[in-house]
Formats: sequence, structure tokens, C-alpha cells
Amino acid sequence: MSLQQLKTIRKQRMERTYVELQASKEQLKYCEENVYQGKLKLEEFHQWRLEHQETLFTDLQTDCFSPNDLQNYMAKLVQFKEEEQALSEEIPRLESALEAAKNRLSQVRRQLVDINRDLEKANEFIEMEQEELVLAENKTEENTVDELANFGAAKF
Repeated sequence: MSLQQLKTIRKQRMERTYVELQASKEQLKYCEENVYQGKLKLEEFHQWRLEHQETLFTDLQTDCFSPNDLQNYMAKLVQFKEEEQALSEEIPRLESALEAAKNRLSQVRRQLVDINRDLEKANEFIEMEQEELVLAENKTEENTVDELANFGAAKF
């Protein structure tokens, strides 16, 4: 494999990794938004539950109620609490996904740095190889000129 082929392969790897980096950044934004929305949803539901619970309790106090009404009230309170608990349990899962996205982004950034360093090394080797070729050509031309000069001097 020539150095140019190696350089091409490393450029392609860098481009793929850069695309992956952009995707990782988008995933991180998505996860951050999910965590924010999850917490906001929980807070809004909590406020709604407290207000609705208060309204139900006030309605229960002002009206004559049967034991069945009290059971319905208690069932609704349990249902509200379960819904709030479900929303609350979702937050750690969303935060875990966010942490995984952060780790992935960090990993891809490290890969991109490594690939960039490898590409720079390949470029340096190519430059050295080209300099050696130029020096070899110059040396060949000098040898040819010297031979011609020696050949011309030998005739005289």
C-alpha cells in the first residue's frame, strides 16, 4: 500500500468519524431535550395533581357524599400518585441515556483526534518521500552533468 492510498483511507476514516461526531452531537441534544421535557412534564403534572386534588377535595366537602364517592376520590388520588410515580421513574432512564450520549460523544471526539494525528503523520511521510525524490532527481541530474563534464574534459 502506498502512502497516498494510506492517506486516502485515513481521510475517509476522518470523514466518517466527523459524520459520526455530528450524529453524536445531535443525539446529545436530543437526550438533553428529553431530560428537560421529562422533568418539565413531571413538574407540570405535579402542579396539576395538587390543584386537581384540591378541587376534588373541595367538591367532596361541599356536597353530600356517599361512601362510594369517597372510594372514587381515594382511587383517583392513588391513580394520580401512580401517574406521577411513573413520570418520576422515567427521569433516571432519560438521564442514563443522556450520560450514554455524553460518553459516546467523548469517545468519538477522541477517535477524531487520533485519526487526525494519523492523517498528519501520513502527510509528513508523503512530504518526506517527495523531498527524497526531489533530492534523488537533483542528485541524478548533478551526476549526469558531472559525467558530461568529465566526458568533455577527457576528450581534451
